[in-house]
Amino acid sequence: MELLHQGEKGTLSSHSHWQIVQWCAEYVDYHNSPLTEDPTLQVADEVVVKWELHLASQYSIDDMQRFSQSDVLLPKEYFHSWIEQLSKQ
Repeated sequence: MELLHQGEKGTLSSHSHWQIVQWCAEYVDYHNSPLTEDPTLQVADEVVVKWELHLASQYSIDDMQRFSQSDVLLPKEYFHSWIEQLSKQ
């Protein structure tokens, strides 16, 4: 959950949103199981999906070639929602 709190800080975070997404993708790859109801796994998967949707809906291919994915920020509301989801567990 600490990574999500870092993401909520935006540009003040010690981790880029891209790094957070990468960590979540690795977590999902390592822990994914069809029978898993782990809330952390579900949120990590949602982080990856939201990232892909955000890139696809906000940036053109030309845009993506002009900057690094480390420069991209997800909306802070996403992080707030994910933190809330995990806090309820």
